[in-house]
Amino acid sequence: MGDSDTMNAFENSLSDSAFHSIMTEQLYEACKGVGIKVYSDDECCRAMAWLLIYGGGNENVLSGSIFQVIKCAQSRLNLFGGELPNAELVPIFQEYFKSVTDENNPPEWVFEFEKKHNIKHRGC
Repeated sequence: MGDSDTMNAFENSLSDSAFHSIMTEQLYEACKGVGIKVYSDDECCRAMAWLLIYGGGNENVLSGSIFQVIKCAQSRLNLFGGELPNAELVPIFQEYFKSVTDENNPPEWVFEFEKKHNIKHRGC
């Protein structure tokens, strides 16, 4: 059984979303290991602002990519209990957070973020 046969058997044993989540995690870890940023500072700050304003409600996440972005953002912004946040990224995060002044009338970046990560939100 060759490498491609092994990979095909592995792919067939998982659902599409599970396979995508595993591959996203492996890609992220490989890039992180060699110092490549998979997600930009802006993307990480948007993820945390989105999570703070809209997350935890009735959103329907159809892709595992959002979880990886949030995990990366938490790490890059150093948002762990009792830690000081990353001082370079705090102003960027604050700008995105402040841009959402009305939950019912979100700025364009929110729609772009949700579309990119395949999130159905606010009764859509």
